[in-house]
Amino acid sequence: MTTLILGCILVIPSPRLDARGYLKVLEMSRFIAAHPTFEDTTAPYDAVHYEIHIKIFPTSHYIEGYTASTVAVRDTLDVLSLHFRGYTIDSIKIDSSAVGYSRTDTTIELTLPSQALPGDTLTAHVWYRGTPPSTTAGFNGGIVFDNGYVFVAFDLDIGRAWFPCHDTPSDKATVDQYIEAPLDYFVVANGSLVEVDTLDSSVVFHWREGYPIATYLTVFAAYNHFAHIVDTAYVNGTPVPVHGWVARWDSSRRANRLVNVPDMVEYFSEVYGAYPFIGEKFSNVDVPLGYAMENQTNVFIDMDLNWGRNWDWVLAHELSHQWWGDCVTLGTWADVWLNEGFATYSEAINAYRTGGMAAYHSYIRNNIMNYYIANEPYPPYPIYNPGSIWRMYSVVTYEKGASVLHMLRHIVGDSVFFEILRTYRSRFEYGNAVTSEFHAVAEEVSGIDLDWFFDEWVYSPGYPKYRYGWDVWPVGDSFDLVLQIDQIQSHNYGVPTIKMPIDVEIVFESGETLRTVVWDSLDSQVFRFTFAEAPRSVVIDPDDWILCRKYTSEIVEAEPAQPIDAKEIRISLDGDLLNVAFESKNYGYKTLEIFDIAGRLVARKGVFAKVGQNVVRIRMTACPDGVYFVKVGDRTQKFLFMR
Repeated sequence: MTTLILGCILVIPSPRLDARGYLKVLEMSRFIAAHPTFEDTTAPYDAVHYEIHIKIFPTSHYIEGYTASTVAVRDTLDVLSLHFRGYTIDSIKIDSSAVGYSRTDTTIELTLPSQALPGDTLTAHVWYRGTPPSTTAGFNGGIVFDNGYVFVAFDLDIGRAWFPCHDTPSDKATVDQYIEAPLDYFVVANGSLVEVDTLDSSVVFHWREGYPIATYLTVFAAYNHFAHIVDTAYVNGTPVPVHGWVARWDSSRRANRLVNVPDMVEYFSEVYGAYPFIGEKFSNVDVPLGYAMENQTNVFIDMDLNWGRNWDWVLAHELSHQWWGDCVTLGTWADVWLNEGFATYSEAINAYRTGGMAAYHSYIRNNIMNYYIANEPYPPYPIYNPGSIWRMYSVVTYEKGASVLHMLRHIVGDSVFFEILRTYRSRFEYGNAVTSEFHAVAEEVSGIDLDWFFDEWVYSPGYPKYRYGWDVWPVGDSFDLVLQIDQIQSHNYGVPTIKMPIDVEIVFESGETLRTVVWDSLDSQVFRFTFAEAPRSVVIDPDDWILCRKYTSEIVEAEPAQPIDAKEIRISLDGDLLNVAFESKNYGYKTLEIFDIAGRLVARKGVFAKVGQNVVRIRMTACPDGVYFVKVGDRTQKFLFMR
């Protein structure tokens, strides 16, 4: 049962934006203004623990801070470098010794009292104060003050914007946060609430994240008008608290948006393995940050945005990041698709939860693959190491990344695919992974060499554009089907010819259906089949397991010499090449058939007609001279075939 704890109402104007697409559009652009470049850094130490004390002053947009950063030394150190920007530093100590330091725009360099050796543990104590670099909602990262809300907004280098740290995703640590706020405020942060200490004029909330966490996922949110939604999910019999902290002024509507979250936690735990942060919580926190963000155990979502009619897709996306991004965190920013591609794919997994395989395929086709095709950037670029932040947060990372998982699933099979995901999670949980490591797990679990797959889909740009056509010819008592598949995508910018298994669906005159698979790997490839019954239609990739465009190839661009009446079929011959010209009033699939004078079927083609005049060419090489009939739809034309 969901419990809604209400209080007084604060009415804030709520901007209304258009529906579906928020997550993509906003996350694509949320970092750009302030940070046109980014970096992955290494250090001669490993972060172990951060103890962060922040006192917030919501009225004056001011903070007082103290952070103890504990590190384990790996290489000999004389100077300890930590990321930190903004604020006035009052003093610094290494363990109990006051030390000198210097600053750059983004770091502080602490001179150690004595040389630190591998195996040593150091704690840097830094006292600081001031106005945060960004005090209004936006994409600059760090502590934001906005109409009574105080929260940490995302950026690639969010950590350094409010506490001294090694600010790179590959160096995770445990965290204790002590956030002091006015008495009427509530503060929510990563992990579990340890203690609330009420002072004379303020209150201190102590939150502990006992699982390793990346700096960019370390946040808090404070507000004096939260309504608290309390629910529970059960994972292997263990209760997982599921919370929502939403604005009180519209709390009932906001609470209704979150009603399916416990079911999602339980379902993803079945599919991906148990919720990673058992013993802590999962929460959605309503703050006006302008997007949604997957902070560990503590998702932020701006509930004043219109996320569409049904918000489950965005809630599922952010929840799935607890597995893909928070538990297993990208090793470098070049591997960002391991976060966002996996989370986008999880939207389709959630669609399966509610609607089965039909809903899954519909979501993949309409919301992922078609969305990518409609918005593919030009020039195209690979999923891995896309380069600039513009490219990192784009359909290439999100939708194409999700499509890679969808295609991999079909290649290796359902049971193997989900075993790959669970193995990948268990092997790298609470740590980091890079693309090559996911690749290695996929090969290990499946037993299949997947170099070709990752090379063309992850490390190369683009996608295939298939033009295909088919012919049927009677041969004695059987029928030969010739299927030609051409790849017509441009190979500019390194777009490859794609090797893929392609499902082929063949429907026969009797109505029987056959599914088979062809391996296509050339710019033009022909596949031949022999059947006892005449095929009536042929479709490639009928279930949309491949990210691609599909065209039929029988319709050629040549126009007839004279206009064609809508009711006519015009025939012309060039040796044994028969040209059949007809006009269509709409786009659509049509069957073209040729019969001899005795009414026997001689040839059949499936064609996709365009609006207006169409010309289809058929070779009559195997046909004797004589009278024939060609039929297109409900129109029939008699002709004499003479060489």
